Amino acid sequence: MIIVAQKRNSRTWILTAGAYALPGKFKTEAAALEALAANPGFYRYWAGSIGASVANSTPQVVKA
Repeated sequence: MIIVAQKRNSRTWILTAGAYALPGKFKTEAAALEALAANPGFYRYWAGSIGASVANSTPQVVKA
């Protein structure tokens, strides 16, 4: 799921997939939604990337 959110302590908007910020920063919420509507495949690809998967996974302790 891709969400449009305003960055903390900032005037910019970003697209997020869970805890992972997708590529791109926007000046308005409308611009972010426009970019998502214009190229949804690009953002779906990055939302499913390994970086997003790792950022959104639960940490596990591995004992040697």
